[in-house]
Amino acid sequence: MSRKKLLKLGISILALNALGVATYHVAPDLYEIKTVHAEEPGEDEEIPDAAERSIAFKFRDKMNDLEEDFNDLKKNPSDEETRELVQDELDDVVKYYGIAKKAMKSEVGKKFFAPLEERYHTLKAKVEAALNGKTEEPTTPKVEHQEITTTEEIPYASRTETNADLAEGTRNVKQAGVKGIKTITWDITLTDGKETARTKKSEKVTKEPVEEIIEVGTKKVVVPVVTTKEETKTEEVAFQTKEVTNSELPEGSRQVKTAGKKGVRTIVETVTYTDGVETGRVEKSNTITTPAVDEVIEVGTKKVVVPVVTTKEETKTEEVAFQTKEVTNSELPEGSRQVKTAGKKGVRTIVETVTYTDGVETGRVEKSNTITTPAVDEVIEVGTKKVV
Repeated sequence: MSRKKLLKLGISILALNALGVATYHVAPDLYEIKTVHAEEPGEDEEIPDAAERSIAFKFRDKMNDLEEDFNDLKKNPSDEETRELVQDELDDVVKYYGIAKKAMKSEVGKKFFAPLEERYHTLKAKVEAALNGKTEEPTTPKVEHQEITTTEEIPYASRTETNADLAEGTRNVKQAGVKGIKTITWDITLTDGKETARTKKSEKVTKEPVEEIIEVGTKKVVVPVVTTKEETKTEEVAFQTKEVTNSELPEGSRQVKTAGKKGVRTIVETVTYTDGVETGRVEKSNTITTPAVDEVIEVGTKKVVVPVVTTKEETKTEEVAFQTKEVTNSELPEGSRQVKTAGKKGVRTIVETVTYTDGVETGRVEKSNTITTPAVDEVIEVGTKKVV
């Protein structure tokens, strides 16, 4: 590394260390040094995210360093150390340009990076030309125009009007005021990517303000006539129900020993009337003038022997008689009979649920009754053949 590069690096480190120590003891909150950027976005400009901005500003700072040393080289073209420093810084800027351009993912980031990219190509061409011994051509500033819009609030007016139905001296908002909005269109002049002029192109009210209206009461207030009187009323007092045990009553049974009787509560209230209309009621006293009589229920505790009830299913079968059918046979002599199919009885299965109380049958209910084996009909052939 050249002596000039080492000297520049050393001065930067010493300056940062000295600034850090001084600010930490005087104002610890300022220990993190904030960077003020010349290309900070304007009021109406979209801002990329923090990561994209950080990379873009780092790229800009590298170009600032390159441009500063390049200006030194132009003053003293024979200074080899400065030439070497400018070459190293150019290589670094070219390398970081690829990193920065790749990092601009969002549309806002790409738009934000565009002027830096344009500056990069211009500066790179100048530096390369100087390093290669070419004369730098004077450049014409690039002037562009950009249209932006801003909005401003329009204050609302306020007026008062009288209201004969409101008490004199009172104020009431009849209509709330709402601020309006006006939209201003500006023509921005950009010279080499920086704003150099701003001209108002148009101004239009996009939302009219709404006037605030305050009602002021003018109604004369008449002093009301206030009177009071006492009123008495009664209410029922519910009785309580209590339970007591009785060993002579079967367990689980209940009977009323003492019938309950509702009591009476007497309430005295002070009623206030304003101009003959009730406007207030305050309870003066509240007493039970007739106590309620509790209802007493006797609950039996005498043990009752509970019979043992069981059930079981019993199955039995019954025969199902078969039917006899006759069919004619023209091959048999008239008047003769013979069994073609022997009849066969079927079987009916009956299932019953039998209830036993303390071992004695006390009930029987048929659960199912089905023919499990159908009967087979008996078929008798009767001859119809004439005998000669």
